[in-house]
Amino acid sequence: MTNQQKKFNDVSIVETELSVPRKGSVRVRIDLDNRILSWRESNRWNRNFTRTINQKEVNMVRQAITNYKLFKLDRPSEKSDHFDPHLSCTWQVSVYCDDAEPVNVWHGSDMDDDGFIEWTELMGHVCRQLFDVVD
Repeated sequence: MTNQQKKFNDVSIVETELSVPRKGSVRVRIDLDNRILSWRESNRWNRNFTRTINQKEVNMVRQAITNYKLFKLDRPSEKSDHFDPHLSCTWQVSVYCDDAEPVNVWHGSDMDDDGFIEWTELMGHVCRQLFDVVD
């Protein structure tokens, strides 16, 4: 087992955010240790919720973190401060162990980037709704 795989086995929190210019953003934070999911939307606060998830869903997320293409890529840990309104979207996935700072951060500017769409499909399944920014 590589050092990175061992680190991924110790992941306690996964946070995924998708932002679309002039539409808003959606953020999902999953506490894997306590099995709690928090959904937050910037433009529709009445859809924000927190609920528990079952152990099967926790296992699905942990397995995805170790297997999905997205998490095998080396990504710079800092996003650019430059905002380009012509981008279709920006996204970020952060994983935390026991620290307040993320162990690793992946980000991109296209839904089709490096396996992000595969990850959003899993997030939609675990959240039981489409993981996307809705008008």
